[in-house]
Amino acid sequence: METTSSSTFVYLRISEDRASDFVSVENQRAAVLELATRLGLPVTETFVDNDLSAFSGKARPGYQQLVAAVVGSPGPCTVLVWHLDRLYRRPKELEDLLGLVVRQAVTIETVQGGMFDLKTHEGKLGARLHVTVASYESGHKADRIALAARRGAERGDWHGPRRFGYQLTDGRSAAIDPVEGPMVRELVDRFLAGESLYSLTVWANGQPVPPLRAKMWHANTVRQLLASPRIAGLRSYQPRDQRPGDAVPRRHGARQVGGDHHASGVRAGSCGPEEP
Repeated sequence: METTSSSTFVYLRISEDRASDFVSVENQRAAVLELATRLGLPVTETFVDNDLSAFSGKARPGYQQLVAAVVGSPGPCTVLVWHLDRLYRRPKELEDLLGLVVRQAVTIETVQGGMFDLKTHEGKLGARLHVTVASYESGHKADRIALAARRGAERGDWHGPRRFGYQLTDGRSAAIDPVEGPMVRELVDRFLAGESLYSLTVWANGQPVPPLRAKMWHANTVRQLLASPRIAGLRSYQPRDQRPGDAVPRRHGARQVGGDHHASGVRAGSCGPEEP
């Protein structure tokens, strides 16, 4: 009688999480390989997605390679993970896999959570319950983060890295840079007086102060700087479900940053990309 060998695949993932709430990829690897040794399963291949969320909907190359390996395996498969939510945090992904392996024996072994046999109704039920809870937790966490971002915008907290014209004074506020600040004011005055972006760019490149992240000024860089709500002391907020081009800072929807600002008379028509 012809027999087919089984395959064992390891999947490791850590999402973008600056608070270090998740176990690191290397710590996951050590624990999962220990599980493989305990179960007597030689690892066929390892797939890794580092700094990728399973809830965001973004493509996960390592996960896609894992699914292809499972579907293409000639015999039974075992997938080893730290926890089931390393594989899925969206129910649709689990259902897609169940549809692909309907005629194949696939077992998921986890360091935290036990075993799920996807060929049995009980195993499918357990996997579905876990991914439903994980999906809820991810959505709830996203809501908390969005609320914190909105409250920070309402307070006028500084957001992101240093921008041209300002120096960060602490985690939530900034002050006008004594060198870059006068240059921003000069650009604003010249722009309001009717100078073109080309002329402003030529003038800026004649100054001894380059932009923060480039060696020379370009017309688009100057435009981004002048269109930024920051130079008017405004703090804009763009909800996650809003398209980038829709973010237009207005005084009734923004709050002044504490301290001085460069151009209180300038009304920004569009955020565009962040300024240099």
